[in-house]
Amino acid sequence: MSEQSNKAVRVSLTTVALVVPVALAVGLSVLAALSTKAVADQTSAAVLYAVELLVGAAVVFGFLRWMAALRGIDTPRFGPFAGLGWGALAGLLASAASGILYYLVNRPTIARPLVSALRPSQAISSIGPASVEEVAFRGGLVHIVDAAWGQWAALLAGSIPFGVLHLVGAIFGRPPSLAHVIGVSAGGWLLSLLYLRSGLQAAFACHWIWNSLAGNWVRAFQLPRETGEVSFEGAWTTDLVLVLLCLAIHRLTRATADPKEVADQPARI
Repeated sequence: MSEQSNKAVRVSLTTVALVVPVALAVGLSVLAALSTKAVADQTSAAVLYAVELLVGAAVVFGFLRWMAALRGIDTPRFGPFAGLGWGALAGLLASAASGILYYLVNRPTIARPLVSALRPSQAISSIGPASVEEVAFRGGLVHIVDAAWGQWAALLAGSIPFGVLHLVGAIFGRPPSLAHVIGVSAGGWLLSLLYLRSGLQAAFACHWIWNSLAGNWVRAFQLPRETGEVSFEGAWTTDLVLVLLCLAIHRLTRATADPKEVADQPARI
């Protein structure tokens, strides 16, 4: 295959990876949100939302497996089971440090009693977005761009489009914000790093923990319901924490890279 035709194949794969899985994830998320609006009980709505998006994640993963088989590339990696632990730890560190730093800088009024800010239904519902978005972005876009163009291109692909597409939140009453896009893009970089390092399980665990706790911080700080999460995720304090955590993981990855593991990496498309 000539260099020109090889490049055309890579461009085509990247375009499909950007359009189809991401469009499916966005569409399924919108449908799930609309279908659960009429459910009055919070826990029931959270379970239904999570189940619908878990099914959606399976649909997206099925498409990615079909495309990988068609093009002769590896399917997205779930990674070792230990990845769940590493991802959860990264999510906890990111959330705790972001919440504490946000409080120290902004000094918001803390809810009383604080336990009223904790909602198990948020942890349940967060399973849905974490699963479908990680399959679409990390298992789809990041995985394919990494195979086609390399790690740095994959990290960019998993961060900037991830942040920009969160503008869709305007449909659900969350006004668009450039600061929020930047914050979510930094989060996308972290999730993409975790995928490249440890697979989908790590990225899912981190995303799930972050989403589960973000709403709790918003309620604990008594931020406005409509804009609180956007303000928290778009705060410069959150950006700083995410950037520092990404740098730490970059450094850790370089320090612990196994030469044999690097040599065994699949060839680029």
